[in-house]
Amino acid sequence: MDTTEKKISTSNIIAFLALALSIVVFYFQFFYTGQSLKVNVVDSNIEFSEKKINFTIIYHNNGKGNQYATVVNSRLICYQNKEGIITDEINIANHHLRFKEGVLNDDFQPIILSPGAQSVIIHKIPYNLNPNMFYEFSQELDSSAKVFIALESKYMNSNGLLSSKIINIGWFMLDDDYIKKHKFEYKSIDLNSNGTLVSSGGDDS
Repeated sequence: MDTTEKKISTSNIIAFLALALSIVVFYFQFFYTGQSLKVNVVDSNIEFSEKKINFTIIYHNNGKGNQYATVVNSRLICYQNKEGIITDEINIANHHLRFKEGVLNDDFQPIILSPGAQSVIIHKIPYNLNPNMFYEFSQELDSSAKVFIALESKYMNSNGLLSSKIINIGWFMLDDDYIKKHKFEYKSIDLNSNGTLVSSGGDDS
């Protein structure tokens, strides 16, 4: 094969690759309608003056498709369990310390995220827990045991179904109404927003 033929062959390969790349870009820009919703727990701090724990949460539709993502609700859940951390949503619900209305001051408004967009949320919970904060049908508070904290996210998946996921993000222990020990975790979780109904727990710790 002479030099001219080699140049023609190379040019053909380059042209073919350019065409293939254009087709892929065209597909993802106009036809691929997936969403890729993630939740990130990026920071936490204790406000001793207000006796509250703050968590900074970021929801991100990281732009792998051209479909909008909707976060219907986001909230913190507290629970206690003598056997330790719980990793499935049903059991967390059974052990849930149910705050009375207004205790968390957490009036969440649904979020609609365009591809590549993100939204930052600050969730706060009181750590000076007492029985007056909870409904009568709530799990009974044991002030000497760990209080586990989980984040519940409810969102619409690509099939139009309401999905939910609960992840454990830490715990604390009280000494009277002060925090004696604590462990808070930073996590990045894919909410599987292209799947069917999602309901699962977080990682063990």
